[in-house]
Amino acid sequence: MVKLSTLVQLVESFAAPSLEVDAAHCLNARYNKVACTRCADACPTQAITVAGPAVTCDLDACARCGLCLWACPTGVFHQTYPPEDKLPAVIARQDTEALELVCPAAREAAGRLPEARPVATPRCLAALSPARLIELADPDRTIWLNDSLCADCPLAAAHEHILSAAQEANAWLTLYERAGRIRLFTEAPPRLTDTPHPERLVDGSSPPVDRRAFLRGNLRGEAGLDVAAQPVQAANPVSDRLGFRLPPERVRLLRQESAWPEPPNRWVEPEPLGLAAIEIDEDNCSLCGWCAGFCPTAALQWQQQRGELMITFQPLRCIDCDICLAACPTEAVHKREQIPSGALRQTVLLAEGESHDCTRCGRPTAVRTGDLCVWCSHLTDTRSILEDVRRRYRPPGGET
Repeated sequence: MVKLSTLVQLVESFAAPSLEVDAAHCLNARYNKVACTRCADACPTQAITVAGPAVTCDLDACARCGLCLWACPTGVFHQTYPPEDKLPAVIARQDTEALELVCPAAREAAGRLPEARPVATPRCLAALSPARLIELADPDRTIWLNDSLCADCPLAAAHEHILSAAQEANAWLTLYERAGRIRLFTEAPPRLTDTPHPERLVDGSSPPVDRRAFLRGNLRGEAGLDVAAQPVQAANPVSDRLGFRLPPERVRLLRQESAWPEPPNRWVEPEPLGLAAIEIDEDNCSLCGWCAGFCPTAALQWQQQRGELMITFQPLRCIDCDICLAACPTEAVHKREQIPSGALRQTVLLAEGESHDCTRCGRPTAVRTGDLCVWCSHLTDTRSILEDVRRRYRPPGGET
């Protein structure tokens, strides 16, 4: 646990507003068997508590480091004006191909990399998500993260997430053959001078204001800003489908990715990209659509068209949350280790089959499952078991 006096100093040095928590977006609120605790596991001050669908943040213990904003796969945590939004404008005005990013607590150690311009981030480096790092590095910049003092920082537990963010960002940049890269001082020690030069430091939280752009944005509105966040409309969606949305960090990533040419055709591992390659065992699948109904981003979609049921998958919308695996009643959903790069932007058909209505509840179900849907079949099996128990344990000459 971070000491209160140290926490106060960190909060004062980090230019960040308080967190807002929307627990309705939590995976546990959608399906409690997922038991997701990613945000609490990532928090370096143990300020976040997850108890089933209830997610709380002790603002008195929160360092405002920004890690939870992207550590949560569904975007439960948010800030109205995250200070990292200002970084791209600052970076764009620098005339060097290499930049050194340093957090406010390590400013005195900045400026030891001769070929890089040092830029002070508004707060902890852990606030830089993979999508933000890609935004800063693309198309051809080398971004050095000065993590040389992280081991001695009160928020040292966040360092592993700084590393994982850099790895994921580089996985995307490498896949699409972009020249930009993310480097860490501790992972690939650069050639440093003996003396730091903090006087060269550029303030990353104070970009110059473009008055014309400001007026355009306020007079016309931010046209197209949330286009990528709009849900894909499924044909004939499941009637009891839960709401879905793309979390802000995935929206940010897809905006960047959509501007790139198609990646070279090869097999790729989805996990380093923060994705999953979902497949369905059609012999086991009842086409009930629960995997799609629980999917928080509509990466999986259930459709009914002209007497056919189908389940499709959009890999780039997948956040690798495993909720579809947990929700499938027949354990037909699995993850593959690799996926063709050409399929990332496609809608992939995972399962299909002729449909009819369940003779008991009327729910559409696959013909191959018989007259009853998987839920009514389960109910019938349960009743049969109970009847068998009653017969076996009926008292002699008595009533059950």
